[in-house]
Amino acid sequence: VQGQTMLSFTQRNYYNSSSSQNFFIGINIASSINKLEIAVIKVDSPSPGTPITLIKSMSFDLPHEIGEAYKKIKHRLQNSCSIPQNSSSMIRFNEDFDKFQDRDIQLLRSLIVSVQEEAVRELLREAQLSIENITAVTLANTGFDYCQTGTGESPLYYNVNDGKELAKKLHTNVIH
Repeated sequence: VQGQTMLSFTQRNYYNSSSSQNFFIGINIASSINKLEIAVIKVDSPSPGTPITLIKSMSFDLPHEIGEAYKKIKHRLQNSCSIPQNSSSMIRFNEDFDKFQDRDIQLLRSLIVSVQEEAVRELLREAQLSIENITAVTLANTGFDYCQTGTGESPLYYNVNDGKELAKKLHTNVIH
């Protein structure tokens, strides 16, 4: 942001709260792509060894459309070429999906961000916290491996989360 100094998320939370407590939200999408688990925790100080307190956790069924879109994309990408089962190649994280113009991929990521945003807001209501209390939201990786058609390169990993878009919608830090 031009003309402003960016603070680390710990500093930002410290200056925005009257206590030294840090709240974090963790989001996980089940590998079966049918559930979303979410929890908010409290850390009293950023010191090593500080106890972590679970404030509230919830589980949500994901809409059927998300699972179907995920399966369709996974099937299409994984069937475009085969990944050797005993490949010694390192799997690389595919960062190009942020720029990927595929309509199905963009729709899937958009649907997931909407559900994640709704889940965060519901969790905050239940825990009687506001987004301003949250130091950061963390996203667990959920995705699959696939290879690039016609190349001998290492397989790529596709993550269905869109941390940048979720951060914009929530107006808070997202670790992804």
